[in-house]
Amino acid sequence: MLRKTVALSLACIVTLLGCGGGGGKGETGGGTPLSPPPPTGAFFADSPLDYSIAALDTLDSMLQLGFMANNLVSLPKGTVSGVQRVCQNGGIVVSSYSDDEPELHVGEVISIELSDCFRPEINDTVDGTLSVEIQSYNAATGMMSFNTTFEETAINSYGELLIVAGDMTIASTANSDSISVSLDIDNDFGIYAAGDLILSIGALSIEHVRNKLTAKYALSGSASLLETNAIDAFKVLINEPFVGYFEEYPHEGKLTLSSPVSNDLVVTANFVTDSAFYNYAFSGNTELSNWSYAVEGAMWSSDTQVTDSNNATEYRADNFISLGVNNPNADSSISVFSAIEFYFSRPVARIEVDNAYFESFASQVDNVDAVLDVNGAVVTVMPTKPLEPGTEYTLPGFRAYDALGQSVSIVFPTFYTSTEALADIQLSHYFANRSDIPTLTVEGTFANNGEVQQVSWQELSDYGVTFIEQEVNSVALDLSDVPEDTNEIVILAEVQSNNGLTAYTSKEIIVLPKSDTLLAIVSDRGDWVGQGRSMSYDENEGVFEIASYSTSNYIHFRFEATNTYDYWTLDFQAPEGQDLEVGVYENATRYPFQLGLAPGLDYSGNHRGCNRLYGEFEVLEIEFEDGTPTKLAVDWIQYCEAEDAPPSRGVLRYNSTAGVSQ
Repeated sequence: MLRKTVALSLACIVTLLGCGGGGGKGETGGGTPLSPPPPTGAFFADSPLDYSIAALDTLDSMLQLGFMANNLVSLPKGTVSGVQRVCQNGGIVVSSYSDDEPELHVGEVISIELSDCFRPEINDTVDGTLSVEIQSYNAATGMMSFNTTFEETAINSYGELLIVAGDMTIASTANSDSISVSLDIDNDFGIYAAGDLILSIGALSIEHVRNKLTAKYALSGSASLLETNAIDAFKVLINEPFVGYFEEYPHEGKLTLSSPVSNDLVVTANFVTDSAFYNYAFSGNTELSNWSYAVEGAMWSSDTQVTDSNNATEYRADNFISLGVNNPNADSSISVFSAIEFYFSRPVARIEVDNAYFESFASQVDNVDAVLDVNGAVVTVMPTKPLEPGTEYTLPGFRAYDALGQSVSIVFPTFYTSTEALADIQLSHYFANRSDIPTLTVEGTFANNGEVQQVSWQELSDYGVTFIEQEVNSVALDLSDVPEDTNEIVILAEVQSNNGLTAYTSKEIIVLPKSDTLLAIVSDRGDWVGQGRSMSYDENEGVFEIASYSTSNYIHFRFEATNTYDYWTLDFQAPEGQDLEVGVYENATRYPFQLGLAPGLDYSGNHRGCNRLYGEFEVLEIEFEDGTPTKLAVDWIQYCEAEDAPPSRGVLRYNSTAGVSQ
């Protein structure tokens, strides 16, 4: 912020947009600037270059302040006082709300306290408090306005400590197509350095728009500048909006500086030739100056962030580059279930994707399919279900094309999922018939001791599940409308905490085929045999074989899929000397090595099995004819290698219509 420091010309003044009286000195006085004497007016002839820099630097610096305040207020609201978040540099920002309503509303007061917090909008650290009062808010349309008071907010800027104090009104609109931020000041607003009041602002009105469809930004508005120590006052009017493409210097625009004691000074952008420079014209003489010397980059930023490199690109009609990922998280992690936005410097005409999924090389973490969508200059990548928290994922990448046929490749971008908000769903039924009513209960774990505030449920599979009997953290499912050819549904829980965090988690439920012969298996992530898969088969999908080898103490089962390479085997044995009959068999160990009176169990397949296992099974129905099993219904659970290992659960039905016990 404030690229033009107190060490530069114009009487060593840091400049900002404003109107009002002239110079003087004073203490910060609780954030209210002293009333300076009337200005004498600026003599642009003294240094047209420095005055042009002052105007442009001011525009960009005020945008930085407005972007920072707007982004802080736009953070998810908590319902408890003192929602703490960690900044990129390890500093702290704490937001305290005036009530416990889950959403912002008119009249709400927020106190935002920053402690040595690096803010990317300022590109430096900030200390101090912003007091905010919401004037309007509409979550559905993305519109918000608020008044914010900078209460002696300290900003480190190029080695100088600046104190910002005063009121600013901010209005913003954010949707899938564009983001606009308007800034207005109609009261005293002061900037101090080394105890001196160096700026007093009495009025300001500017608007900045970022259009995702066109990849263009536009800055418009008018104001007056006042350098209080120099007693230089002049007006600034953006006659024609400064327009450019994201991360490029403006190639359109005109700004006029006027003073009652001087001819006008005019600043204009260049189209292609010398587009890295702007023109400043005074009294018939026109010179060039580099944009990057006057502007830090909020004007052309695609994501409100500015950097030390200030590496904007010169304008060309055929520019087409990737601008990276717009990521709001301070630690660069991504949410487990939200769209990742890839920005480009021109609208994307089409994309080519070979493989659309999030891939993890971590053990027992499934790949997750992704959906890619183009919205103007933004390509969004959305997982089809929540990713695993605390996990590194890689996208195979894609190629984006502009209208001229130029292409940019995005190659194997890598992301790490956040762990600040976690949730888990517990099921009453892992397997269900369409007549069952399973219940789901969700638990959440949140940073800063957050607690579950509300839960929203959604069926990702879109097969007609109806949510009934919903409580704060639980819901029941009506499966009666699930199609007969559907054997798996996926339910999403969006869990909001009372400190502004949101967790996402999903759960798969096997809806059993309407068949009296079937096999269904659900294995947790980390289970060696099932590999975290959920699957179900009936007689149309493979061969079911069952045998007892002329004993009523033991049954062996094997399934081989017809259209895949899946095969699974099951062994159930009653304790020594007992017949296998209806009942629950607890403390089962690996067949055929179980000891004493322990029942035997073994679920294996696809070339995987357990050396040691622990589990239980329940026989719900069993019949023999001439020593051969003719009916069998068994539900089981197996833990491979350790009693606390992730389990596999299963349902086996052979010529049986028995219900499900798990």
